[in-house]
Amino acid sequence: MPSTVIWRWKAQLQKLSKGNPVVTDKMPQNFRYIGLLAAAFPEAKIVNIKRNPAAVFWVQKTGCCYELDDVIKYYGLYKNLMEFWAKQFSNRIYDIDYELLTVNQKDETRKLINYLGLAWENKCLSPQDNTRSVATASNIQVREKIYQGSSQQWKKYNHF
Repeated sequence: MPSTVIWRWKAQLQKLSKGNPVVTDKMPQNFRYIGLLAAAFPEAKIVNIKRNPAAVFWVQKTGCCYELDDVIKYYGLYKNLMEFWAKQFSNRIYDIDYELLTVNQKDETRKLINYLGLAWENKCLSPQDNTRSVATASNIQVREKIYQGSSQQWKKYNHF
């Protein structure tokens, strides 16, 4: 990758971060760019949230107009590519099981904070209380407590 592209990414990130040492980008499609991100930001740590595929499909089907076959193929692409990235960058990718996080929030959050090399704060257990702005499609959802059951919502529509 040309150094000018990396320099522009870093300059843009510096501008967006306003000097904060930690920046999060939670776009679902980022898995496609892990190789580029790893090259551009060698100090970056990558967090991969694993979730029941049926729950992911349900979110995609209700949130967008995808054909189910296309969503299944896309999930296969994600799974295969993440297996590849795990072999390339095993020490830089941390996997979290979404359902386990909802059942055992404290322990799973502590493990994540430890992996990231951040200091533990009890506020980590109440992300819904964070008042920073959120500019994503899930801006309302991030203001809710972590809860169980969302991965089972698809079952209501199983017969369709």
